[in-house]
Amino acid sequence: MNTESFDQIKDTWFTVRDNFQDAYAACQTQGQRDAVVAARDAARDAYYDALGKFFDESDPYVQQLTTELANENTTIKQELSSLQDVVNIIKVVGLAIKTATALAALAV
Repeated sequence: MNTESFDQIKDTWFTVRDNFQDAYAACQTQGQRDAVVAARDAARDAYYDALGKFFDESDPYVQQLTTELANENTTIKQELSSLQDVVNIIKVVGLAIKTATALAALAV
């Protein structure tokens, strides 16, 4: 059963996955490439950790994290649309992954 919480985690993973090649190609250093690969893998892991689990959508903390993740997903999409600052893309994806991982940890 999909919930808003799961849908936001899914959105993070699908956005990172679907834009991986472009983000990787925009990297200027091996460190950036490694970070983009690690971000992709972490987004995937958060998605699969949440898959099939139950989210208590009435929990205020779940609601807060869901809202944060929705905002972070919007920022990721904005950053990926230009691919001008790979370092910032890595930063915003990292924040979203932390939120998605925390949210997935609350699911049962």
